[in-house]
Order: sequence, then structure tokens, then C-alpha cells
Amino acid sequence: FQHVFALDYSLQMLSECRSTILREERECKDGDARNADDSVAMDVAGDAPKYSNLSMIRGDAGDLPFRDGTIDAIHWGAAMHCVPDVDAALSEVYRVLKPGGKLYATTFLRPF
Repeated sequence: FQHVFALDYSLQMLSECRSTILREERECKDGDARNADDSVAMDVAGDAPKYSNLSMIRGDAGDLPFRDGTIDAIHWGAAMHCVPDVDAALSEVYRVLKPGGKLYATTFLRPF
């Protein structure tokens, strides 16, 4: 992919994502064979990961901050049950997907 967006409504979840990236980068520093395109650059403060092709965004699944038909694929990982209006969120997903784009949803919905 040319660019990846990590979108979540929760600042805590975005913080967890950031922490995981930083932890994995620290673990890879000792003799890792990653190529330069996959490496993590650090910001000026030295504590925030910056992938040139990754953006972390606080956003609402029911009002995605993307133009119509601009996203190749969406992975909606284990969070569909957290969205207050699944129908609205799915409408947004299909609005922003390119024609032929794919949704990969790893949550099954069922009444409890």
C-alpha cells in the first residue's frame, strides 16, 4: 500500500498503537534486517514514530474523514461491536472505498 491510516475514536487505542510501534522498533534495533523503506524515523523529540506511509487519526467510523472512492481496502479489526451505529459506519466504509475496494471485518455481529 502507498499509505496506511490507523483510525480510532479512542485516543487510548491510538496511544497503544503508537506504543506498540515504538516497542517493536526498539526490539528491532539490534541487528534487524529491515530495509530502509520499512524503518521508523523518530520525530524531533525522539519519542514518536513516524512512518512516511502511516498516519494515525482520531476519527469516527460514522463520519470518516476521507473523500469518496479514495481508499483501496479497509481492515475493521475486532471493533464493529464498539460502533453505536453499524449501518452508518458501513455506509461510510462503502462511500470511501474505491470501486472494487475491499472491507476486511474481523468481528461477527450477533444479538447477545
